[in-house]
Amino acid sequence: MKRLLILLIHLLSTIAVAQEIPEKDLQGSELIMVHINPEVTTHLVFSENIQTVDFSTDRLAGEMATANVLKLKPLPEDLENNDQLGVVTVICESYMAQFLLFPTQPKLATKNLLIGRNEGIDLIVPNVEIARPELEQIGMKVMNTKPKYHIVKAQDYKFEARLNNIYTVGNYFFVDVSLFNKTNIKYDIDQIRFKIEDKKIQKATNFQQVELHPEFALFNTKSFKKKYRNVFVFEKFTFPNQKVFSIEVSENQISGRTVNLRVDYSDVLNADTL
Repeated sequence: MKRLLILLIHLLSTIAVAQEIPEKDLQGSELIMVHINPEVTTHLVFSENIQTVDFSTDRLAGEMATANVLKLKPLPEDLENNDQLGVVTVICESYMAQFLLFPTQPKLATKNLLIGRNEGIDLIVPNVEIARPELEQIGMKVMNTKPKYHIVKAQDYKFEARLNNIYTVGNYFFVDVSLFNKTNIKYDIDQIRFKIEDKKIQKATNFQQVELHPEFALFNTKSFKKKYRNVFVFEKFTFPNQKVFSIEVSENQISGRTVNLRVDYSDVLNADTL
């Protein structure tokens, strides 16, 4: 009986370990095993925003909960089947993950599963040089650096804008900006605009400007009392020496305070590599 019991325990442990080993598709890529049930909503949480989702079967119901969360449930009639329910392929900004789904009892169903880049397959995405999570990491690193552009600032109505740093990473500029409110009135940000415009205004009719839009902003702060700091990411740009890079901050009021910080091309050329 003891030998039989030991053999049974060994067999069960072997099966348990085998269930944790990912299946492989025909190309040898690992498939992540997920157990689902119609009474339980399974959430697949990704470290990046989801670009596309593909179901290999119509036996599943899926829905995007947020930009990086996919909800899954099998159809009720498939609960009694012991075979595989199919494969779900999810493509994020820089990696792809594939999931092999099995029906199970409610108490054994996967409720939440976090998937990072290490669990997926790296992709070469032409339109994404740096993925959003990496932009956030680099942006936080920039925030922790000491300001170097001490003389690049503008002030009006006891409100000051200051350029802290400009860094270049790959094909991007990371522009680090601080705002200082020297009054006791809270500052509500209406908008922050970035433009390439003429350095000297000779005639209003001849004044030219091109507006730039950041690819990413580290924070989405709308108001502050005394201090504000943020990092804006742009695709690399150049402009002639007779123009400037303008950062215009305006307040969310009819008679709101506005300040225009103008950055010379020489300051942009002094951008450090991070």
